[in-house]
Amino acid sequence: MNYNLKNNSNPDWPIIPVKENFEPYFIFLLSPPYSGSTAISKIFINSTNVSQIHSKAEGQWLIKGLCSKDRWEKNKFINIKSVRSVWTSRCLKAAGCKRVSYFIEKSPPNMMRIELLMSIFPNHLLLSNNRNPYASISSAFYRNNKMLYSELSISNRTDKMMHITKKWVNRSIILKEQIIKHNIPHLSYEKFCEKPSILQENIDNALFRGAIKLNLMSKLKVKDYEPQLLNNMNNRQIKNLTKTDINIISEILKDHKELLTFFGYGLHKSSIL
Repeated sequence: MNYNLKNNSNPDWPIIPVKENFEPYFIFLLSPPYSGSTAISKIFINSTNVSQIHSKAEGQWLIKGLCSKDRWEKNKFINIKSVRSVWTSRCLKAAGCKRVSYFIEKSPPNMMRIELLMSIFPNHLLLSNNRNPYASISSAFYRNNKMLYSELSISNRTDKMMHITKKWVNRSIILKEQIIKHNIPHLSYEKFCEKPSILQENIDNALFRGAIKLNLMSKLKVKDYEPQLLNNMNNRQIKNLTKTDINIISEILKDHKELLTFFGYGLHKSSIL
């Protein structure tokens, strides 16, 4: 590991004293942004003994220093005591309210420093998730640009599509490396939607076997959609892409076919290359 662990008294890294002897159990879901991790986390917190330390199951937002602009940098400074104390205090608070011991944590940049988080919280389960790149890229584009996308020039739209696609590639490369290095069970968004019980199977084959029982039939409130049963939104997202968008994405992805194959994806059939 090559983490910068120098002493730091910066208020961006608060330290909250935790008096009780409490050791939380974390479920670290490694997933790029816009890849369906919210639906998976919602399934987890519908369980009677699983909670989250943040409303989005992303503890990064609890510590200013952790969610700063450099959060995707591999050698980013991390104040271990701050992460340990803030996250544990939130776990303890949730445990007191709901009598839970297990916590789903899915901050996307966690994949950059999962070894460190594993050392901070020794009781953990690792899972990974990814999503069809075209659906993920479309979701990222429209979520980040809101109504402005209709006003973008052709060149600006092209630049944004290229930028988001390169991000998907870079983060998927990192995710692949972590999956291989730590032998992490992989649960794609598509397989999860097709067979939700595969999530329960992954838990039962790991450290928390028998400890967590998921309610797979409950309605989920994901982002700004109405509460509904688990539903694959890929086609809906991909339909928002123009043929030009798809070709731009495919032009970049074609140089990463091995990466696509690893995650079970391929180039879009309508691509003109």
